[in-house]
Amino acid sequence: MVPDTIVAPATPPGTAALALIRLSGPEARAAVEALLRQPVAWEPQRACYRELWAKDGTLLDEAVLTFWQAPRSFTGEDLVEISCHGNPLLLSRIVAACLAFGPTIRPAAPGEFARRAFLNGKIDLAQAEAIGDLIAAGT
Repeated sequence: MVPDTIVAPATPPGTAALALIRLSGPEARAAVEALLRQPVAWEPQRACYRELWAKDGTLLDEAVLTFWQAPRSFTGEDLVEISCHGNPLLLSRIVAACLAFGPTIRPAAPGEFARRAFLNGKIDLAQAEAIGDLIAAGT
């Protein structure tokens, strides 16, 4: 298990109806909990609806949260997915609010979720390469 927690949008940049932000690592749930006023009774693979709030009390968005408990997640680590509205400004604010949680959370590098999945034995090298090929495919 990697000691830090990463966060990044899992959907491509641009405006859309919905977007997905993914957090993976030991502080994934705690970072999201810091954005909530109503606590979550986290249940693996169970979605719940919550409002996300900035530290200054500003409502960021209404979102659906899904928790994937290690080792039964894509990365093999505790993983939280935030399904929110796809406005790029909202995404950047939610990611920034997650990053403000503390020094153990940082932006994910490109491909880092797949790299962690590979390192944690969730996918093999061919599958990791296929993810990159699929994302870059034109058809």
